[in-house]
Parts: sequence; C-alpha cells; structure tokens
Amino acid sequence: MNNSSLLPNLPASGAAALGAEDQRRIREMVTYLTSGSTTEALTNALPLGTDREMVDAVAELCELDHGGVLIIPPSVEAATAHLRALGLQPSTPIASTVVRDRLSRRYRLPAEALDVRVVHAPVAADSSRAVTVFCAPPGLPAPVARSERLSGHETHVAVRLRGDADQPLAWVYDLLAQQVRGLVADGGGYNPLLGKGGRTVMYFRSEGRTWHAWPRRLAVVADGHHEQLLQEHLTASTDAQPPWSYGARGGHGTRNAASPARPPAGLGAWPNAGPDCWLDGVDGGADAEDRRLLQLLTGAWVTQALRTMVALDLADHLARGPLTCLELADRSGARPDLLHRLLRALCHPWVGALQAAGKGAFALTGLGWRLTREHPASMRHTALLYGDLFYLSWSALVEGVLDGAQPFTTLFGQGVGEYLARHPRQGAVFDGARAEETQAFADLAAVVDLGPARTLVDVGGGNGELLCHLLEAYPLLDARLLDRSRAIGTARVNLSSRGLLPRTTLVTGSVTEPRSIPRGADVYVLTRILHDWDDDTCLEILRGIREAAADDSTLLIIERPLPSDFTHPSVAALTDLHMLVTHAGGGERTNAQYRALLERAGWTVADERPLTLDMTVALACPTVTDPGTTSSLPVGLYKYAR
Repeated sequence: MNNSSLLPNLPASGAAALGAEDQRRIREMVTYLTSGSTTEALTNALPLGTDREMVDAVAELCELDHGGVLIIPPSVEAATAHLRALGLQPSTPIASTVVRDRLSRRYRLPAEALDVRVVHAPVAADSSRAVTVFCAPPGLPAPVARSERLSGHETHVAVRLRGDADQPLAWVYDLLAQQVRGLVADGGGYNPLLGKGGRTVMYFRSEGRTWHAWPRRLAVVADGHHEQLLQEHLTASTDAQPPWSYGARGGHGTRNAASPARPPAGLGAWPNAGPDCWLDGVDGGADAEDRRLLQLLTGAWVTQALRTMVALDLADHLARGPLTCLELADRSGARPDLLHRLLRALCHPWVGALQAAGKGAFALTGLGWRLTREHPASMRHTALLYGDLFYLSWSALVEGVLDGAQPFTTLFGQGVGEYLARHPRQGAVFDGARAEETQAFADLAAVVDLGPARTLVDVGGGNGELLCHLLEAYPLLDARLLDRSRAIGTARVNLSSRGLLPRTTLVTGSVTEPRSIPRGADVYVLTRILHDWDDDTCLEILRGIREAAADDSTLLIIERPLPSDFTHPSVAALTDLHMLVTHAGGGERTNAQYRALLERAGWTVADERPLTLDMTVALACPTVTDPGTTSSLPVGLYKYAR
C-alpha cells in the first residue's frame, strides 16, 4: 500500500457510489410513483380511518406531483449519477431552503452549515410525476444521520391543484386543515429557485406509518408565492418542535400527552425538557413517583408483551395495514378474547407498539414497525432474545452478585457460546439480534474514511452485517471475515444475497486464536468483542491482532464505554450488568481502561469518535519504536481520519 495516499482528510477515493440504503429509498419511491394512483397516495398519506368520501374529494381537485426522500450521499454527484443509472433525467441540483431550515430547527444546527441540495427527476412512466431527492451534506453528525435514516422524517408524497380544478388553492387547504381529523400542519416554505416564479410547499402529517414504513406525510405544492396562505400554515405548524413530539389528534400544534418530547439517543436532552419528560404525560403530583416506580417494576410485563407480539407475528400481519382483533386472531391462531387483552396492552403509553385505527382495528406505531421483518432497522430478533433466553438468565442475578456464580451458567449449565452451539434455534435468534445491533454502528463508514484502504479484516464479524455496510460504501475494498463455523455459514448467505461474497474471504477460526487472524491487512475491525472477555483474554486478542498486523495497519475498536459520571444516561451501565449475567468475566469498560489494554498490547489510540446508542469507535495504530523501518508514517498517525 502506498503510504503517501494515506494522509488525513483526503476524499474517500472508493466512496463515490451511493450507499445501498439510499439506493433502496430512491428505488422504492420511484416504484411507488410509477404504479400508484393519486387516490392511493392520499389514502396512504392521510390519517388512518379518513373517510373515502374525503379522499375522493381531495383527489378530484388534486393530482400526484412528486414523492420526496432524503438521503445522505457521499456527494450530490453520486445521487444524480444513480438517478441516471435508473434511466431518469435529473434536474440541476439547487439549494433546498425548506428542508435545510427544517433540519436546522429539528436538531438545533446552524442553517448555514447545512448545504441541502434538491434534485428532481421525472419518473419514466409519467413525466408529470417526479421523484424529489433531498441530498443532506455527508458531514452530518452521526446521531443526526442515524435519526434521519431510521425515521425518514422528510419522506412524503405531494399533490398539486389540477389544472381544471374549479376550486382555488385556499379551498383545498381549508378542506385538509379543517375537515380531516388528525391531520397536523408540519411546516413548509417558499423556494424561489424552483420554476419561473418559485414554488410554495405546505406539509401535513398524522400519526402512524404507511405500509412502506414511511411517515404519513402529505405536501400540497403550488407554483408561485402564496404568502398569506403559507403564513397561516406556518403559524399553525408543529415543525418548530422536534419530530419525536408529533402526535396531535386534536388539531394543529397540539402535542399528544402520551408522547412527550424525547430526542433520539445521542442527541442529548431537548432544551427545557425536564429529567422526567418521558413519563407519559405525568406532570407531577402525588402519584408521579408511584407511577415511575411502578413503570420500572413492571418492565418485565412490557418485555413479555413485545416478545409475544413478535412470536405471534402480529407486527408482520399489520405491516400491510390495520386489522381487527378477529382478523389477527385468524392469522395468528390466538384466542380472540385473550388476544384482545394483549392488543390493548400494546396500545398502552408505557408500551406504544400499537394504536387504535378506528372501527375496532389496530395499526402499528413507529415503534411497532421496528418489530417487523422488513423494517431496515428491525429489532425483532432482539425482542425474542431479551424476552426468552436472556430474560431467564436475569432471574439468577441475586446469586451472581452474592457469590459470583455466573447467572447464565447457573441456569443452563454451560456458557453462552457452548449453549448456542448446541441449540441452533436459539443460536439463529442470537445471530439475528447481533446483526440488528450492528445497525447502531452502521454509521462507521461515515465516521472514518476508508477510501485509501484496500484490505480489511473483520475479526469476529458474525453474520457480516457491518462488513456489508463497509463494502457497499467502499467499492474498492476487499475483506476477510473471521469467525466460528456457525457464524461463517450465516455470513456467507448474507454477503451472497447482497452481491458482496466475491470481495470477501471467509475464514473459520476464533478471535482468541492468534494464528487464525489474517495477516498484513490495511484495517482490522473489532466490534463488540472485548466486552465479552476478561482483561487477560482481551490482551490475548489484541496482541494476536498486533502480531498479524503490519506496522502501518489500523485497528478500529467499537464498544460502548462506561461514563465516569454514574448519573449519565448512557445505557452502558445497564449493558455492563447484562454482561455480568451472560458472560463470565465480561463487562463494559471506561475509555481509559480500553486505552490501557490497547497500550499493553502494543497499540496507540489516536482518536475516539462517537457513534449512535452510546457507542464509540477507537482508532488505534501499532506502537512502532522506529516507524521509518517499515512505514513512512509517524507513530500514532491515524490514516483514515476524516
């Protein structure tokens, strides 16, 4: 490898292609626009249970104009190139002041730092409809990018007034704003750069998700600057509030007391939100503490309700739209009277996985969508694992704390690894949950720049989910994945299904066997491995990688470090206790403890960078006494820093 190309802050030479997730979002919207009608689009975007007569009334006056998605491409050019590859003709990118300002308000980021560009591309089947792609800057903070990818806040369908409509725009606006129950004004604006006279856009949203897992979000667009109507809309709008506080049922700007403001993990507390702002609308009073304690003590009930929801495939049954209890009972084989009690509990604010959809039907909430098989950030396997095997393990915590008896081994007579090897069904659930956890550090490709690298080893890479993200982001990268035979089989299927197996060598071995580790790679990745082991084993693992690495190799260590402040809201303190329950000798460590282990094993930590869900990636290089003998790089220089 030519060290002269490995200087910090160079553009990623292999990262020009659009990522797989962004490609999927665009492809999904293009398909939707080419195959759906205006009536279907309105039915999906308006609140659940909206009368068909109301949908038809709006459809008579309006026609489908575009569908919008927000992506985070490596460059705007990558987005336009992908649109051309789909056979579309993208417009010249222009600034999107509306979405820029929405992101700025949502995350309290300076608007001048958000260079959001918008590209329009008429869909091939109907040139009157276009896919609108908002390109966020690639340098978004990782938690912000994660929030946008998971929630799809800016995804929407838009309608415009028909040319032959016999009613003015204001009449259509009043029809939506005043007569559609549960529709909430959601911001908007005027972009003078669109068309000859600019364009006005007014967004609405309502609770729930479409069967695509998009937010139920509708835009009304009109050529020209409709200043008075736009001002009325913005005055009624909720879009100055964080998106996680939406949920009004009773009119514009009303906050649902059962869904208090709570920012995504990693973004910190929203200003003016007190420490108990998540208590489901409880504003204090004599019973606030009782409710708080009761909610904690009944957490096991919630875990089992969600596990049962997944085990009966209720989320997947509801993925195509609302169903009644009888319909769900027929599909799941459950008794209707008993199932209804479960469904009602799943609607409770302490759970929030379902919501009533009118006429006795139930529908998924955004949280409930995360338990479907098809959601890109599904936690379905995690619900099964934490509600079954690991749930049982926690019952022996008292003994574990009193006498050091490892709870999992006490209950099952063997360690986690041995148990999973002998129980394939539970092993598959565990592998699935670990792959879902990988979503929390899918931002790694944006946090570090692996453009100059050509070879990478994922040590203990499991089913290869993280490796897939890296290979998709860096087309010039080849990889080797090391793990035990059970994981290798799953990784082969995963990599093959995404067309990445030809660029990957699968190596059967163990992270604790130094001779198993492939030698001389540019980059080694160690993801959530060290927290499984005691210090001596961690040193063995790190020294084994150091022995295999070249003097100019780089090691990325992804873990969830313990904060020094015991009151810090990081979940690391809880996962540390979970490691006590499930892994003998395992546990979370502070950043200082990880640095000390790395230094003892011959590594120098050059940087530590945050990922989502309290994860960090530590960037380490070999500690070389005389780097000039094997490398032109100074000691400690991290080559892949952005």
